[in-house]
Amino acid sequence: MLTEQERETRRNRLAAFDRAETVKWFGWIAVFALMILIYLWSRGTRLMDRGDEVWIVEQCKPAYARAQNAFDSAAVDRLEPIQDPTAPHARIACGDLRQAGKLKR
Repeated sequence: MLTEQERETRRNRLAAFDRAETVKWFGWIAVFALMILIYLWSRGTRLMDRGDEVWIVEQCKPAYARAQNAFDSAAVDRLEPIQDPTAPHARIACGDLRQAGKLKR
């Protein structure tokens, strides 16, 4: 038969084990949530896809070909082919790609 002190000691050890299991589960949940947040953040800040870049270049090339002087070229530099403001690359202008060397005049 266990004495009262032994019962108390056993109860404390079992309670400590339950707390350790709870802390472990919360730790795994926190790691998983952090991984999801990193994934969502990286999707929003990803670099331009090659397909997006090719599409924008194909939209800008004819405009540069039609430009007859420096004023027309400057107007094409400001041209932004993607008009949807929610698109991740909506603010990329033809001039940005030309300055980056992706597009020749």
